[in-house]
Amino acid sequence: MADGVIELLAIGHSGEVQGLSQDEVDLLPEMIQEVVSQMVDFYAGAGFQAPWVAYVSKFNGAVVGGGAFKSAPYNEQVEIAYYTLPEFENQGMATGTAQALIDLAIQTDEALKVVAQTLPEKNASNHILQKLGFTFYDVVDHPQDGPVWEWHLF
Repeated sequence: MADGVIELLAIGHSGEVQGLSQDEVDLLPEMIQEVVSQMVDFYAGAGFQAPWVAYVSKFNGAVVGGGAFKSAPYNEQVEIAYYTLPEFENQGMATGTAQALIDLAIQTDEALKVVAQTLPEKNASNHILQKLGFTFYDVVDHPQDGPVWEWHLF
């Protein structure tokens, strides 16, 4: 990733995105607009508890992807998820987004264990997590995804 830091813009409970006007939100890439819409539905069912929400990722003024905490912390751990728009893949944007989520979690509660889950195969996400200091923990049975690999940051 070139010089710069990923900025996380919180997706609010009504679909607003921190720091963006509604016109700017309407111009976001379709993939991000879909995530924003999904989050409104998710928050309606699961609740909205900042900072344990979803985010749009910006790098040097450009929207590059996003990430989220999959829920508020439970059992003294919090799970992260992240993605990059296709045109920004292989440029360190997912790594930067994951690191920004980790930093936010630790700044909020330094006692939290940060975890992530990936498909049960070697892939880019595994590599990102290993690069950030995560270690493979176990294969777990996810209710929607079936067997997944769980990673812990110690």
